[in-house]
Amino acid sequence: MSARNLLHKTRVAEFQAWLTAEGIPWRGPRGDWQIMQIQLRDGQWACIYERIHMPEHVTVDKRLVPLVYAFINSTKPKPVEASIDTFDAIQPPPWD
Repeated sequence: MSARNLLHKTRVAEFQAWLTAEGIPWRGPRGDWQIMQIQLRDGQWACIYERIHMPEHVTVDKRLVPLVYAFINSTKPKPVEASIDTFDAIQPPPWD
């Protein structure tokens, strides 16, 4: 089954740039509802489609779901690792 709300339509161009940077081949649409096609490791092409009922998201072929998750995880802000030293630098202890 395909994922219907995994990738927001506003992030498609960013996803295409990420694919290019990662060396993953992709090409433009070949059908009416296609947004783009991405080449899989076996040489087949999988599609990302426009949606009518929920236009803010795109439909992602189930074979592309791990790739889209990799993109989302790579673009998430990295959490700041807290330590005693950084905590003391940010907030002085209340007893001083």
